[in-house]
Amino acid sequence: MTDRLIRTLTSCFAELLFQIEKADEEMINSDFSVKLMEFVGAELQDLDKKSASDLLAIVKQIADAEKNKEKKEFLEIFSENFGLVV
Repeated sequence: MTDRLIRTLTSCFAELLFQIEKADEEMINSDFSVKLMEFVGAELQDLDKKSASDLLAIVKQIADAEKNKEKKEFLEIFSENFGLVV
């Protein structure tokens, strides 16, 4: 995969997670959103150290460029939210 493709997919992935996180119950069922977030967290925690580090580096780049304060804050604590400590 190319770096551009990986960055684009990571950006899309982060946006989906952000939208799920900030959605209220009228937008998305809370049980469903919790299951999704737990699944994502479990999958991300299974990444090897290098892959997790690479993902977090891209998320940091996206956060650094983000203008929306709420989304920027979400991205800045992405590693803690999903149990990725590298």
